[in-house]
Amino acid sequence: MMELGLLQKLKVLLKSKADEVRLETIWIISNILAEDSYAISKVISEGILAEIMAQAQNEIPQVF
Repeated sequence: MMELGLLQKLKVLLKSKADEVRLETIWIISNILAEDSYAISKVISEGILAEIMAQAQNEIPQVF
């Protein structure tokens, strides 16, 4: 599945302006992460996990 370039396409969808698209993309990525350690390492090496974390960091309101 990942050999077909799916992760690269999901990385592009993570940058969508549509909230629903980003939400569904993260859901798909979470299912991929549940597969095995190979899937986890591919998601990390493609920078997808870092992109998700960066987006989450930007959406957290600053309290102090």
